[in-house]
Amino acid sequence: MRKALISFLSLCFILPLGASAAYATTPEIKTADTKEVTPASVIPVAQRVVVVPRRRRAVVVRRRHRRAYLGINGGLSYIFGSEKNLNDVARGGGMVEIISGWRFGRLLALEAAGMIAVHSNDVANQKDSLVLGFTGSAKFYFLPRRTRFQPYGLIGVGLYGASGIRRAASPNKPEGEGALGFGVNLGVGADIRLNRILALGVDITYRGALWGSDDGSYFQSLISASAGIRFGW
Repeated sequence: MRKALISFLSLCFILPLGASAAYATTPEIKTADTKEVTPASVIPVAQRVVVVPRRRRAVVVRRRHRRAYLGINGGLSYIFGSEKNLNDVARGGGMVEIISGWRFGRLLALEAAGMIAVHSNDVANQKDSLVLGFTGSAKFYFLPRRTRFQPYGLIGVGLYGASGIRRAASPNKPEGEGALGFGVNLGVGADIRLNRILALGVDITYRGALWGSDDGSYFQSLISASAGIRFGW
């Protein structure tokens, strides 16, 4: 009986203690020489690269104002001034003008133009009169900001010529005679921008010139109202 009791107690206490000891983990022993191995510690210090994210700069889109342009105008013209010279044979008529220029910034442009105007006359057997003009002008835009509607003022100088002009010595000469003049031109107008390349233009221009001919010198004026199209690049 005594031996059986000892065997039962052994099964209840000794075997569970042995099993728990078998599953117990051995504690990790760290020494002063033990170092944790990481990918950064494997690369030498001289070869390590520190990556710093770059700061993105804001992109500023600037509109280009300096550009060349080419255009053509058509409209009406009227000659007035000295009563015994150009307007004796030429009054109202039509005109065509070709222009080219360069835009400097927002407020200034330089422009060259060639004009031809055809006018009726008071002499039945005489051909129509032609008035030619070659001008150079500066255009000053009124609005500092770039908008679709751009009004401007214009001032410049020009060389003018005319044919089919009646002379005192030969008033009934069918082909008429010619005259030359040098003067100034003043005007106002506006460009209406449709897109980056195409624009519409309207203007009213005064041209005054001192003409010289066989009959002497005289001052004559021409005013025109025109509209046209512009191509810029």
